Amino acid sequence: EEITQLPNVFVAPLSIIYKGKEYTDQVDISVEEVQDILSRNELIQTSQPSVGTVHALYEDIQSQGYDHIIVVSLSSKLSGTFNSFSAAADALDNNNVSVIDTMTIAGPVQASAAIIEKLNQAGKSVDEIVETLNTFYKHTESYVIPETLDQLKASGRISAGAAAVASLLR
Repeated sequence: EEITQLPNVFVAPLSIIYKGKEYTDQVDISVEEVQDILSRNELIQTSQPSVGTVHALYEDIQSQGYDHIIVVSLSSKLSGTFNSFSAAADALDNNNVSVIDTMTIAGPVQASAAIIEKLNQAGKSVDEIVETLNTFYKHTESYVIPETLDQLKASGRISAGAAAVASLLR
């Protein structure tokens, strides 16, 4: 819903894999459907957007007359999205793309869209916007507090032993 308030923001959706079938996030499967699957403690996986998908998105944005694209992705330590965005930018004929590794998760990434819009409207240069974003991310801390560790264990992000110990400690 928030994306509709920022007309200069574009999203490259993740792929969601459920029961062996791949869905495009918020295109083929809704947030509510994902939450329903998770509430039943069923395994769901995500995958970064393909380089081809991102490349097509870049070309679409360029064709609309934008002179520069600033990409903010999830942390490269948590997701392959940064690599997909970087590889797609490298493949462009006109590489007018700044790809920023936020080293954080979705909340600060989402907040930075409004920061970029505000700085752009104030006439700030691309370098000034990127510098401001890097300072913002440097001073941002994010925490993930899951209700259960089932998904983290199932995805391999934590070991079964760590999940068992954490469950004992609550």
